[in-house]
Formats: sequence, C-alpha cells, structure tokens
Amino acid sequence: NGIESKERKLHFEVSPIEDISDFDNMPIGHFEHQHRAFLKIQDGCNQYCAYCQIPLARGPERSQIPAEVIKTARSLTETGHLELVLTGIHTGRYSFRKTNLSMLLSMLLEETDENVTFRISSIEITEVTDELLDLMAQNPRILPHLHIPIQAGSDETLARMKRPYTVEQFKKRVSEIRKKVPDISISTDVITGFVQESDEEFAQTVKNLEEIGFSFLHVFPYSRRKGTAADKMSGFIDAAVAKKRTHELLKLSDQLRQNDMKRFKTSEILLEGPENNHPDIMLGYTKQYHPAKVLHPVQTSGRIEVKILGIEDGVFICEEIQR
Repeated sequence: NGIESKERKLHFEVSPIEDISDFDNMPIGHFEHQHRAFLKIQDGCNQYCAYCQIPLARGPERSQIPAEVIKTARSLTETGHLELVLTGIHTGRYSFRKTNLSMLLSMLLEETDENVTFRISSIEITEVTDELLDLMAQNPRILPHLHIPIQAGSDETLARMKRPYTVEQFKKRVSEIRKKVPDISISTDVITGFVQESDEEFAQTVKNLEEIGFSFLHVFPYSRRKGTAADKMSGFIDAAVAKKRTHELLKLSDQLRQNDMKRFKTSEILLEGPENNHPDIMLGYTKQYHPAKVLHPVQTSGRIEVKILGIEDGVFICEEIQR
C-alpha cells in the first residue's frame, strides 16, 4: 500500500527462574499485646500427602526473599517483639537461590538485636538437617523446641497417608536430634481414624508415641477432603471410633507433657500478660514452649528467669528468681 513497514524491536528483561517469587508478602507489623510475633518465610507444598488439600489450595513451594525476611524481622523487633516464630507450610524447605533455612537463621541472628530469639513453628522430620541442629546447639537464641508432625505411629498407616518415612526412621532421627540438643522438647501432630486404620494400627501408634516421648500432641480426627488421594480410597472409619481414639491420644498428650515438664527445675519465661482477674499472676511460655504461671513477679513484661514450684494441669507454677 505504499506504506513502509517499520520493524518493531521488543526488549525483555529476563531473570533467573530462581528469582521469581509469587510470594504473598503481607507482613503483620505488630502483634497486639504480645512479645511473640509470627514471621512467614515460606508457602506452598510439593509433598501431596493423601489426606491434604494444601498443594491444591496453596500451590507449589516458594520462599520469601532473604532481604524481605530480614526487613520484616527488624520491623517486628522495633515494635517490641522479643521472640519471632518462623512459619510456613514447609518451613524446613525454605530455599531462595543458595540460601536454606539454616543460612537464613544465621542472617537473622546477625541482623537483629541479641535479645531477640527465634522459634521454628513446624518442620518435617526429613527437613531437620545436621546444619540446623548444629546452629541450634551453638546458639541459645534459637529456642530448643521443634514441632515435628508424625501423623501416625504405624508404618501401614503412614504408607497409605503417603508420608515419606517409616516409624523407625522417625525414631532414629529424633534420637539424633536429642543427642545434639539435649534440652530440646519435641511436639507433634497426629491424625486419628485415617482411612482403613485398624485397631492394631492404632495400638501401634499409641505405643510408638509413648516410646518417642513427645512433649505434647496436637490430635485431629481424619476429615475427608475432596480432590485428595484419600478421598478415593475405601474403608472410611466411623466418626465415633475416630472420636474415641482422639480422646485417648489427648489423655496420652497430657501424660507426655507432664513427663517432659518434670525434667526442668528452673526455666526462662517470656511473659505475655496477666491472668484474667488475677493481675498478680503473669502468664507466659518457656523456651521449650510449655505454658507457665509466674506468681507475684517483680518484672511484669519481657523475659525472666524462674524457679519451678510445681505443675498444675500441664502448666508450670513458678516464682521469679531475683538477681
């Protein structure tokens, strides 16, 4: 048409795929009336356990940029938070470029005030590396508590759940963890009444939970979820049976917590506030994440050393050690 076509040149900036992060960065800048704050560092899951919808709902694993994690951590500590809890769907699989969870923790230790401590919210047994344990053993600012979901204490149940370990592998790793960090407490999640869970399998679970000696149990009856592998199985357990098993494990959890708490004569408590209707009693948690009541403390905020007077209904009764 006598019109001279012109070549268009398109310019693209191409970044390494490792740099692409579809991470929902909505940090909370302040947790009202709490010294403890939660810091999300990871999202998504690639594991596809048979009972779980998280990979379908939250997508593949992805991690927050280290600089953003540090920025948020500093902001939280500047507003008075003394303990930061690192959270994620798979916190232990945090990975951004060449930075793993242990490296990120090392950065956080360097970039935050020495009075700030760190806690890992939940981590899979397959994600607890020697590097992480060495860092915990060397630095008391990483608190000696890990919440490691086992979900069942029977190999047959674990196989149907599509969990990536056996009971013996779990036990062996817990033993190694305790050797490296002797004062650690380890809690766990358990699902009761999973598809086809027999009385024998449940009895194995009870026995193995007792032998491992967790500090407490979070217990959940199995709940059917559309789109999961378990939803397509046969042999669903009656709700009344699952409820009975749940109550049995909750009673076991009380005993396990009591056993773990008996190890301690003194502790460090992070105070959170007064008990309702009792302003002379302060509530808080130990480094091992056991609840505590402190009677008539002189210091009513922050972190204090206490002598443990006793245990009532799974709660330490303490008095402040005066320095």
